[in-house]
Amino acid sequence: MEALTPTTVTAALIVAAFGVVGGIVIAKMAFARPAPGGPYPEDLNHRVLVEAQNLAHVGGCRFDLPSGRAVWSDEMYRIAGLEPGIEPPGFWAFTGIVHPEDRDSVRRGLHEAAGGIATFDEEFRIVRPDGSVKSVRGVGRRESDDEGNVVHLFSAFVEVGAGAGEGEEEKEKSKAEPEPRIAPMAAPVAEAARAEAALTEARSELAVAQSARVEAETARTKAELESRAKSKFLAVTSHELRTPLNSILGFAEILKQQMFGPLGSERYVGYASDIHESGEHLLGVVNDLLDLSKVEAGRMELEEETLDLLEVMRDCITLVQEQAQELGIILKTTVPRNISDLRADGRLVRQMLINLIANAIDFTPKGGWISVSADDGPKGGITLTVEDTGIGIAAEDLNSVLTPFHTRGKYAKSELFTPGPPGSPSPRGTGLGLPLVKSLIELHGGTFRLDSTPGEGTTVTLSFPPERTVAIEAEKISQAR
Repeated sequence: MEALTPTTVTAALIVAAFGVVGGIVIAKMAFARPAPGGPYPEDLNHRVLVEAQNLAHVGGCRFDLPSGRAVWSDEMYRIAGLEPGIEPPGFWAFTGIVHPEDRDSVRRGLHEAAGGIATFDEEFRIVRPDGSVKSVRGVGRRESDDEGNVVHLFSAFVEVGAGAGEGEEEKEKSKAEPEPRIAPMAAPVAEAARAEAALTEARSELAVAQSARVEAETARTKAELESRAKSKFLAVTSHELRTPLNSILGFAEILKQQMFGPLGSERYVGYASDIHESGEHLLGVVNDLLDLSKVEAGRMELEEETLDLLEVMRDCITLVQEQAQELGIILKTTVPRNISDLRADGRLVRQMLINLIANAIDFTPKGGWISVSADDGPKGGITLTVEDTGIGIAAEDLNSVLTPFHTRGKYAKSELFTPGPPGSPSPRGTGLGLPLVKSLIELHGGTFRLDSTPGEGTTVTLSFPPERTVAIEAEKISQAR
């Protein structure tokens, strides 16, 4: 069977309007070939079809479903009471010119036709801008693309009760007895235009959002690549530095201990000691760089074990006790004897605590104190806290000090800080301690909190999640007491 076209749809309605005989006559007019030398068939067919639509009071409409826009014939404008040339209501806004009582039926019919569920064949009323009502019957057909997607809906609307044979007497009667009117709706045409404008704006906003999403994804990918490249560079550089440093430390230790006999002068022993201490400091920096690069690259793996926090705290305090005493800083520890065990990487937990304590020593003046404590958190987790009475951190630096290589800014050189004896660590540090600790606690699924007041001190709290808490046995609690 030949597919329906706008012409055949219109022809069918013309037959319905004029009867079989009248419809055949007009159809023949529409498809008649021109006389030799006459206009092209396409032009003639178009003119005859337009005239036939006008005579039969049939309006044509094509809905473009992807865009929602519509194209109307001149007769369709007349039926709807609109000025030809203005933007007609599209697919989504068409029901704005339909009588309120008929809107649901028309909307359902159009959507079912567009979705391929049924054909469009509805009789309904159109409300014109002046409030008058026109009864029409609409039929339509779908047009699909090569992939079977419905892209167009062709419709024809015939004015019910109107015909080409309407005489002067009937026209006068129509004037004397006007069609029923309803109160003009809130500018249905303007409403339809606003709906079309809103739809266009929504599409534009969606396009902008999609563009922004693509740009964000591109930026994220670029940042990840740069981060990986940086981490790889740090890892390679750190490894190349650590290997010769181990040799320097080893030979400096031999010279300092004079293992193979006297060096000939006491100064050489002092020099060897300085070399050893400087080498250890540099090795610590290199190790921090290596660990930080591993965490950022996602290559740091946890070697988990059950940790006795009393033992862990003692180990850490022992390592820094002598340095704190030399600088006149008091170390305090608070650890409940019945504190739960912790499931974590022992080496990394010790590294976090030592880094925090060493950082506190670097920024705490003589006569100050540092408190190291551990406790069971209120929600089942374990918290480790390092608090000092040092120079503190300015509010504007609280976020930046968590960036690698960033120090405490102006307070590192403030009169609030009194340097220790010669050879003591620089109060400005390397800027790696806090970022590394934050990365390591987050690697354990925990959180890092930094609170500080310039001139009063700093408190760092490490919170491990509840799933890392291991309840200790009653026998162990008894032994601890």
